[in-house]
Formats: sequence, structure tokens, C-alpha cells
Amino acid sequence: MTNLFNYTQPFIRYEITNRVVMHHGPCECGNPSPWVTLEGRVDDIVTFVEDGKEIKIPPLAIYAVLKEVHEIQRFQVVAHKDNKLELRINPKNGHNKEEAFESSCIALRKFLASHGIHHVQISLSKEEPKQYPQSGKFKHIINAS
Repeated sequence: MTNLFNYTQPFIRYEITNRVVMHHGPCECGNPSPWVTLEGRVDDIVTFVEDGKEIKIPPLAIYAVLKEVHEIQRFQVVAHKDNKLELRINPKNGHNKEEAFESSCIALRKFLASHGIHHVQISLSKEEPKQYPQSGKFKHIINAS
């Protein structure tokens, strides 16, 4: 919030996971100006199987859980089949990777249990969080299954 008496514009930051593609050639309608197409969300929905039932968890929910883990500076979750999650973590200064991983596991297991997911294997990756090589975008949640 800001009041109307400030002489500077407020800085508002938010995250949108929709992807827009800019086209520089003329569109089919003949307009020579650049145009865009909307590809939609790029984050992956994670599907878990519990007692033969599929449970889908939106990526923003997993992101919200892990961004509250104070030991983590940056993270990436890679979801594999058979309810296996791989965590790529960069810990904050003053914390080690194992400490950040343990806190992350506690938070994730509690969240997943609240959605009926009790059988999940979480492993600490040797890899660092990384950008998607083709687009250069960074995805917090990757569905590898």
C-alpha cells in the first residue's frame, strides 16, 4: 500500500507464470507490426499416486511451501514418477545444504499429507537449480515423469 502524498511511484513486484511469444514478422491478417501469442502457464502440475488414486498438485502450491523455508535462497523441485521428488537447493548464507534439505522435507511432507499424499520419496540432488536450456527461463517445479 502507498499513500497519495508520495512523490515516487511504488515498486510492486509479482510473478506471473504465463508465457508470451513475440513474433516479429507480419501476422496472417496482414498487419506488419509485431504481434504476440499466449502459450499459457509454463509451470508443471505434479501428479502423485496414493492408494491407486491420482492427486494433482499445482506448482504454485509447492512453490509457496518451499519459499517459506528460511534456509533456502533458491530451489527447484524435479518430480519423477512413483512419487519421487528431487530437490535442487542453494542454501542461504550461514546455512548448509543438508540443513535446508531437512527443513524443506518437513515442510513438503506436512503439505503433501494435508492433501492425502503420505508415500513420497524426497532426495537431495547433487545438481544446483538451473535455468531451462532452450528458453533460458527458470522453472521452480519440473515434472520429469
